[in-house]
Amino acid sequence: PGSAARVFDATARAKANVILISQASSEHTICLAIKGSEGQAAAGALRQEFADDMKNKKVSLAVLPGQAIVAVVGGGMKGVPDTAGKLFHALGEHRVNISAIAQGSSERNISFVIASKDKQKAMSVVHKTFFG
Repeated sequence: PGSAARVFDATARAKANVILISQASSEHTICLAIKGSEGQAAAGALRQEFADDMKNKKVSLAVLPGQAIVAVVGGGMKGVPDTAGKLFHALGEHRVNISAIAQGSSERNISFVIASKDKQKAMSVVHKTFFG
């Protein structure tokens, strides 16, 4: 308990802006997207904050450079079943691997993190899937 608060405290101390967060149940996995120029400072702050936990193998930290965030935004998604399924199925068919997913409770935004090299392909897939 309290891991998410510690993550945010550490990134705030590093003056790193968290632009996306995805958390699995029970704080088991917390994924952050942070601007590349702030990544090293954030990773250092997190290593310092969780040093004892990492030493005891209770916590691990992985840094994935070269990632991009794509957001699908629109009021027409709210309450529409299978929007996410349609999106992720299309990305999978085009072999775009997803590192993290976040959806706001408003159901008007689905954001996902992918390798930067796949950004243009993902954008094309999204446009083709939803706008023909």
